[in-house]
Amino acid sequence: MRSLGKVGEQIALDYLQKQGYSLVEQNFFARFSEIDLIVKKEKKLVFCEVKLRTSFAKGKPFEAVTDLKINRLLKAVDFFLSQRPEFAEFEKHLWVISIVLTNNKPEIQVLEFDGTGF
Repeated sequence: MRSLGKVGEQIALDYLQKQGYSLVEQNFFARFSEIDLIVKKEKKLVFCEVKLRTSFAKGKPFEAVTDLKINRLLKAVDFFLSQRPEFAEFEKHLWVISIVLTNNKPEIQVLEFDGTGF
């Protein structure tokens, strides 16, 4: 069986592709952190942290994304951009995609950060 993390990433990717985004990279690993999904649409580049829960017993999914995690993600984004200069002129965004999966029906919420640090 696939891990919940992989299930969440696939749900998020399907959702984003329906919104017109295409996958640039999945599970980009930097020493600081891993970026679950990197997608683009026209000149917009979005770095996504995906959190999935099957209940609220451990809180809402986005509550698991701390300031420390955001700072590590921003470092990973900087590293990605240093490796991929073709995205220098793109508008950059950091999103947390929060998914609650109950009865095999995902409830998706996207939290957008303003890009401070890019």
